[in-house]
Amino acid sequence: MKIDLHVHSSERSRCGVACEEDQIQSAIDKGLNALVFTDHYNLVPKDRLKELNDKYSPFRIFGGIEVSVRYDGKYEDIIVLGVDDPKIETSIKNMWGYDELYNFVVNHDGYLAIVHPYRYRDDIVDIGNFPPHAVELYSSNLEDGKHEKRIELAKKWGCHLITNSDSHETDTVGVYYNELFDTPKNEKELIKILKEGRYQISKK
Repeated sequence: MKIDLHVHSSERSRCGVACEEDQIQSAIDKGLNALVFTDHYNLVPKDRLKELNDKYSPFRIFGGIEVSVRYDGKYEDIIVLGVDDPKIETSIKNMWGYDELYNFVVNHDGYLAIVHPYRYRDDIVDIGNFPPHAVELYSSNLEDGKHEKRIELAKKWGCHLITNSDSHETDTVGVYYNELFDTPKNEKELIKILKEGRYQISKK
């Protein structure tokens, strides 16, 4: 399964340019098998996910979210999968602390990855003893020149690397993706595959 884990839509992200269905169709046209909507501070309603999956089957659509954690007056962006508790829908004015978010996600058997690290600055949030499940290596919004730092970060933390589009428009969806070694039947299986690193990172 070729899956883009980091996609935005105009329905729930203020910065989103393309709507859900245009993003899905673009992903299909580019040969992907699935995507995850990770809109800023907003979950995809379950009934909407079902509607989209019914319409575009066998293509798969999963729901996630992108939230921010605060540190030293700054913030780090994180995508979360597998948590449908509305408490995850924080605003930029009411961010999580990293350890607080980590414990919340783990207690919900979820998955979290730090996305576009070193995008705006050369430092990174202090994760303490709570490494994320993955670090995003490439996306359409990351400089290639810092990829070695992101690789070293994942090695230091002992976590996996992922690649995603971080797409806000149809031109970029699927430019980076992850190719799973198995086809998950549901979100729980997807998270298990990701946590176990049973995939390879790819780009168009």
